[in-house]
Amino acid sequence: MKKRLRFRLRLSLGLRIFLFLSLSLTLTSTFFASEAAKPRISTVIIEGTAVVIDGDLTLAKDSAIKNAMRSAVEDVVTNFTKEVEGLDVYKGSLEENIYNNYENFIQSYKILGEMQDKDTYSVTIQVNIFEDSIKKRLLSLGIASIKHDNRKILLIIDEKTNISLAEDSFLLLFSISEDAVSKMLTDTGFEIINRTTVRNKIDLKDLKQAITGDGKIVYNIGKQFNADMVILGVAEVKAETGGVKAELNAKVYSVKKETLIVEKNEITNVLTTDKVIGIAQSLRNAADKVAPVLVDFIKKELEGENKNKKD
Repeated sequence: MKKRLRFRLRLSLGLRIFLFLSLSLTLTSTFFASEAAKPRISTVIIEGTAVVIDGDLTLAKDSAIKNAMRSAVEDVVTNFTKEVEGLDVYKGSLEENIYNNYENFIQSYKILGEMQDKDTYSVTIQVNIFEDSIKKRLLSLGIASIKHDNRKILLIIDEKTNISLAEDSFLLLFSISEDAVSKMLTDTGFEIINRTTVRNKIDLKDLKQAITGDGKIVYNIGKQFNADMVILGVAEVKAETGGVKAELNAKVYSVKKETLIVEKNEITNVLTTDKVIGIAQSLRNAADKVAPVLVDFIKKELEGENKNKKD
């Protein structure tokens, strides 16, 4: 009778964890759906000038603001098309479809400063520009090679919560730490290849070996999914007196160079008597500390690749 009781208690805790993670997945999916609906904004601080005609300062100020907003949109377009060869061919299309309609791509602006010098009126403004709208318009014009912020990153973090829930099929489960890292990478502009994409397309034994550090398998997996970078990690959770401890180890690999770029390890502790909440919070805290480091190293690596191309 006692054995049955203990079994039921363990099952209850396992079921509780499962239900919590399922709920987390639902809530997170809803949250990200709303986040995805938010437009991505580029902020530009820029100066605009205009000639004062017949002493009409109001007209000159308005013209200066419009010139600054157009220049801001032009700067964003230039930033997105740095790697496009033969861009002169699209000069007329850019003028007609983007520059002449620059106001359609501006969310808001505010004046930071203004100055009149003889017959010239100058303003300095901060402009918030709809980044995704410009990208879509560029793609519709056939300008597909938009910078490198669409680089693909394969991301898998194996979470071990010490609760036996399909451990051999971990790709079927929701990973809290993987989700948090993915969010930051997506916000930075990268395309994420996640567990949903690789599920049923990859040998689980190979993936397990890759996670333990088998570089050869890592690069083969990266090439299989046409990834520029691969991030693999392990997150382990342990219950301690009065709380929960999570340890996250993540490695970033360059598929092109076939080399390890950076390895980051982070340990976080959450004081709580609720094990379910402790697991979720400790994993997310660890991921929130690891993610910025990974992003920083990835950016530097890609900037180095672009510099080498130009040289």
